[in-house]
Amino acid sequence: MKRKHPVVLSVCFALLVGSLVSAKQEPRTINLSKRALNAAPLYGPEGIVIAADGSVYAGNHDGKIKRILSTGAIEPFADLNNLPGQRQEKIAAIGLAMDGEGDIYAATYDFNGGSVLKVTGPGKPDAGKVVLFRHGIGLANFVLIDKETKTMYVSDSSMFSGRVFRFNMKDETLVGKAADPQRDVLAEFSYANGLALGPEKEWLYVAETTKGRISKLYLKTGKSHVFAEVGGWADGLAFDPKNQLLYVCDNKGGRILALNTAAEIVGETRLIGKEGQCAPASLVFRDENTIIFTDLWKASTWAALLRRPQYHSYVYQLSVKEVLK
Repeated sequence: MKRKHPVVLSVCFALLVGSLVSAKQEPRTINLSKRALNAAPLYGPEGIVIAADGSVYAGNHDGKIKRILSTGAIEPFADLNNLPGQRQEKIAAIGLAMDGEGDIYAATYDFNGGSVLKVTGPGKPDAGKVVLFRHGIGLANFVLIDKETKTMYVSDSSMFSGRVFRFNMKDETLVGKAADPQRDVLAEFSYANGLALGPEKEWLYVAETTKGRISKLYLKTGKSHVFAEVGGWADGLAFDPKNQLLYVCDNKGGRILALNTAAEIVGETRLIGKEGQCAPASLVFRDENTIIFTDLWKASTWAALLRRPQYHSYVYQLSVKEVLK
């Protein structure tokens, strides 16, 4: 029996050291309950954009796009369900993106086999007008627009057969038409979700939500590889204004992370909001020091399969310093 004591002590010591290391690696927790941008709750905010005047627009799962004023008040801006035509299903606003002319594009998986709708931007005579841009995209989720080249990327968040589409926005002959998988699909991913263009615009970063990882797609060849394993459920992605760090929303772990170009996690924080642990969905930068993100839903595999998440209701503001180590 005495011979076994050193082994037992060694195992206990290893477990103790392991627990201490794990404790040190736990991300900091920040309570944002008093930092919600909207005073009244929204209905499952997900996509978010910031207009040229600094106004924040959030898409909701009831199809309405709301403007959040600096006072915290909410104004209606557009309703995707005002799209002309007869239908029985409701249209939800999922991902949002704004083009160089200030118009908003909203992804929805509820309408016409998964679609992107164009909403005339604020300040224009027909602001809030809704028209169909493209359809047949599957579970259309995240929208990313390269304003310089007028190229749109859209993720299809099918659980096991997700894809990333690329559309030439300059080709007006295709507006309102169905996507052509042979022409428009760049690559396939598992539950493709958040998208971000790399600094040189040669690589597209793709969040694979249920895999808890970020993949990297070379746009010239369409080939991809895993860039980083981040755990949780990776959702919205965005590079900072200086294109140095990639920020990642983890809506299952309630975290926002920052990764450098070597795929190293250089910042991580867990977030608490008005409704408990946050579920960050999409993030944008107001400036180089300020992140704004939507708190969408309590993530679970069954909720994702059934598409019946438990919605959260707020948009929060966070400083970059609170994420970085």
